This record gives sequence, structure tokens and C-alpha cells, in this order.
Amino acid sequence: MPNFVTALGDRRFDLALAYLPFGDQAAWDVIDARADRVVQVLTSAYAAPDGPEPPLPGRPRLILGWHPSGRWHTPEEISAAALALTESGDEAVLGVTRPWDGRPA
Repeated sequence: MPNFVTALGDRRFDLALAYLPFGDQAAWDVIDARADRVVQVLTSAYAAPDGPEPPLPGRPRLILGWHPSGRWHTPEEISAAALALTESGDEAVLGVTRPWDGRPA
């Protein structure tokens, strides 16, 4: 975590699109404290039947499902969906998350 904070310096941000699949709560808290708006980009695990709670409750979040054709989404699709949430402030799921056992390998 010190390297993360050191890298940020004293910067503040108008917007953060945060994808931290292995980040701990402290990293999320640093981003939340430094950005006026945060869109959480979360893995499909957050849509699992026994999935974790989002790291920043009340902040917009994009849960990454999979494409209905059975593939993962491209970086371009993910970016477009995350940017759309910067205006709406909603929660969204990109693609589908059910049936859960239909996830791509």
C-alpha cells in the first residue's frame, strides 16, 4: 500500500474508474478519499450468489458479467460501459451473470 500512496502523491482526481481485482479495502479507501467521483469496476464474483459486498457502498459500480455468446468482454466494451456510468451514477451489469455456471472459462 505505501507504494500505491507514494505513486499518487498529493494528487486529487475529478473521476476515478477503479478496477482493483486484488486490491484490499485500504486501496479502495485511498481512491475514494482522493476522487470526487468513483466508478467501481468489479469482477463477476460480486454477482455470485454468495459474492462479496462492494468495497465502496453507495458509489456507482459496474459488475463485469460475460457476453451472452459465452465470452468475456473486451477492454473497449468494459471502458465504454464504465464511462457511461460516470454520468448516470447508477449500478450496472455488463452482459449477463446468470446462469452462474455458464461463466466462460
